[in-house]
Amino acid sequence: MNTLMQDSNIKKVVTGKILALIILNAIIDLEANFLIVTSFEYASVTSIVLANSMTVPFAMIMSTKYRKQHFIGVIFCLLGLIFLIVQTNQPANDLQSSSYMKGMLLAVGGAFLYALANTVQEYLLNYVGSYEYLGLLSAFGLIFGISQSFALEYHKITQMDSSNATFLAFYALAIFVFYSLVPFVILHTSATALNLSLLTTYIYTLIGYMILFNQKLEYWYFGSFSLVLAGLALFYLTPEQTFDIKGESKNYAINIQSEK
Repeated sequence: MNTLMQDSNIKKVVTGKILALIILNAIIDLEANFLIVTSFEYASVTSIVLANSMTVPFAMIMSTKYRKQHFIGVIFCLLGLIFLIVQTNQPANDLQSSSYMKGMLLAVGGAFLYALANTVQEYLLNYVGSYEYLGLLSAFGLIFGISQSFALEYHKITQMDSSNATFLAFYALAIFVFYSLVPFVILHTSATALNLSLLTTYIYTLIGYMILFNQKLEYWYFGSFSLVLAGLALFYLTPEQTFDIKGESKNYAINIQSEK
């Protein structure tokens, strides 16, 4: 029976609109990663980390029926981002204003596309199994990714030394593990819950940035980060309601208490 259901799912994916959505989502996810990685060429790690936290309110707007508390949380997140941009974009900054703003726009654009990809993924998992989805997304993502890499960065790839190749291999391994686990997290929670959980990586990034690069974080980074966290905390305290394709509601209370 399970085999028949899996075969039916695969047939539906290959012959229906679901396949087109998976292909589209592979492109969206690829470009989200491309924008975020490219943004590191123009803005600092700490700025990009905070800008990427906008993925959460983006995901909330796309996938849920939100309440007053959600609006307040989004406002706090936006205030934190605006405060970050205003404070960092100063003449004393090593990066020029235009370069910094370009990096921030790329990071926010990547956050938006990443939220969109997670929301579409949550929708698709109502129709296909996690393994089928992972297989198809990986196949199309690999094709598009290799094509785009050679089209835009062939010169850099051919001049890559062994040390950079090693870092790239570890990065690819980390991405592989991450994308293998994401569908299961979304399947049992939601796209917003996933992005909230990923906020912990921002803290690790900031700590690693200070240790590896011997950098001192300015006080206003922590002010911006506190505003963002304050907004996001409201999402933990306020239940969200999402709707699947059949119009049935799914309620999530994102907190440390178990559902009753």
